[in-house]
Amino acid sequence: MSNEFLAGRRGLFCHYLFPLLFDARGHRVTDLDATVESFDVDRFADQVKQSRSHHLVFTFGQNSGYYIAPNEVIDRYVGKGHCPKRDLFGDIADAVTARGIALIGYLPCEVRANISLHEGFRWSENRYTAQTAFQKRYLEAVAFWAKRYGKKLSGWWFDGCYSWPFFHHRHLKISAWMAAARAGNPDAAVAFNDGGFLENSVMPVFREQDYLSGEANDLRGGWPVFAKSGKVFRFSSPFCPGTKTLRHLTLPIDALWWHGNSDVLPGCDRFKPVADPKIFERPAFSDAELNQVIRRFCGVGAAVTFNVAIRADGLLAPDTIAQLAGLEN
Repeated sequence: MSNEFLAGRRGLFCHYLFPLLFDARGHRVTDLDATVESFDVDRFADQVKQSRSHHLVFTFGQNSGYYIAPNEVIDRYVGKGHCPKRDLFGDIADAVTARGIALIGYLPCEVRANISLHEGFRWSENRYTAQTAFQKRYLEAVAFWAKRYGKKLSGWWFDGCYSWPFFHHRHLKISAWMAAARAGNPDAAVAFNDGGFLENSVMPVFREQDYLSGEANDLRGGWPVFAKSGKVFRFSSPFCPGTKTLRHLTLPIDALWWHGNSDVLPGCDRFKPVADPKIFERPAFSDAELNQVIRRFCGVGAAVTFNVAIRADGLLAPDTIAQLAGLEN
């Protein structure tokens, strides 16, 4: 397995999603190239380092048809305009790996919301389809990025591996996905997300995956809370039973996944939407709570990744970064 570098570690997760981003004036961004050009990579990497994070999960893109790095496969199948001129992901890879931080790429394993990509990527809106043609083309794009960044890309976090009728995860060709994800780094660690604790799931979608996605949005006593039942999940082993899949928690700790998100979760009042997007969301958990969850996970050799709000120019929520810098581990 390729998960040893995550064992006992905590990291940072950023949902950098055009066009949901806000600039320094509190305005929604509208131009992809201008947005990625505004990103201050050195300041960002310094903040990640300040947070004392061992690894960083960063988004290529999600549910809009836009990405933050060039990709010849996307250009060929769906036309230009979906990828920027600047290779922002590559610049981030250079900056964070130079600071000793491992980088993991985020990408959904489906494009249903990305209407402009459907035809070129052969996405089918038929229910219960195996999406065979889509998978073949989409994995070419995954492999392009995997080869482009090589060993600077330590892993992948694939979202959208649900049991829904448009692409049930039983149809996902796991050997092809693993091969594409590891096309540039045979040791890349791979996770597939089926909603994790948000869907009462505590086991890997596939036995082949290296670590759990571990999505959660609340804690109690340092343990993750199942969103649907309100119960907590306790464990003592770093691996899921009968597998070599590392337990891992992904937890938003200020904004609900991205800065300026106005969603309100039923049954969870941790996250307070901001009235003015020039101002970042406040930390949603106390230092004691975060220290406790780190002990629960990292203390037994599992891993935890905290999701932090980010602005279009790459600024991370300063109060959250200061909080992370002061934690025990």
